[in-house]
Amino acid sequence: MVQDDEILTATAAQNRVKAWLSLCKDEQRAQAISHIDKHLVCADSSRPDNCIVIFNHVPKTGGETLEKVFAANERVNETLHINRPVLLKNPAVITKLGRVPGVIMGHHPLNSPLYGFVDRPLIHLTMIRDPVARVWSWLRYVKARTDHKMHAEVRDTELADLLQRPDISELHNAMTKRLCGCLQEQSNLSDEALVDLAFSNLTERFSLFGLTEHFDRSLLMFSSALGWSHPYYKPLNVTPNQATRDDPSQLLATIEANNRLDCELYARARELFLSRSKSYAGSALRRYRIRNKLWALLAMD
Repeated sequence: MVQDDEILTATAAQNRVKAWLSLCKDEQRAQAISHIDKHLVCADSSRPDNCIVIFNHVPKTGGETLEKVFAANERVNETLHINRPVLLKNPAVITKLGRVPGVIMGHHPLNSPLYGFVDRPLIHLTMIRDPVARVWSWLRYVKARTDHKMHAEVRDTELADLLQRPDISELHNAMTKRLCGCLQEQSNLSDEALVDLAFSNLTERFSLFGLTEHFDRSLLMFSSALGWSHPYYKPLNVTPNQATRDDPSQLLATIEANNRLDCELYARARELFLSRSKSYAGSALRRYRIRNKLWALLAMD
């Protein structure tokens, strides 16, 4: 483990990822959970000095907008955006300060080598979204974005046909599997056990989680925990509704059937979130939205 007074070199980072990759998937998950459990900061605790903040960005949950808020409130030289494939390919990126940066954002399942770099108090955050809305948004996003790595592969394929492809992990209970650390592989757990594990990890191994459908309440919770003074935003990366020859109602029904585990996870998480975030509703939320609307009108792009 890297201590606070030790320098994290590029070679050390590369060796750490190499050692991580030598582990089986179960060992990777166990080590990730061990690091999180050792360092996790509870939501009702004040933000420790020299802590690490990890925003684990689930695709199409409003994360790009939230990352913009991070950028406005955190020190630029302490902030790193890195997704799991980049970390695997070039671990030295994480060594730019000679230690793990104070704020890290990116897409990571719960068996990512990123968690092997957690060596001090951790504030761990994520957002989840209604699964049908998330998958529908992801499909339209990939179809529309020519710079997406899968765009060329899917651009001429009907949405109904894409939904039948089991190899596209984002279309099949991706939130549950990401939280269980088995996004890309088959799990030996039963469906019920997968949902239970995902919910347990979401509630016990994240300091806070938010819901896209309650973005402002989520942002107020995060802002309070992180001590932000400027929690204002304009929505970013909002996928426009794309015309399609398919019947959307049938597509949405298929998405729901394909994401039964995510739907169950979301229902449980939503109930807990609404209970946890009561103090950020009502008049507090109305005041925030007025301020945010004014800020958005005055802010320059």
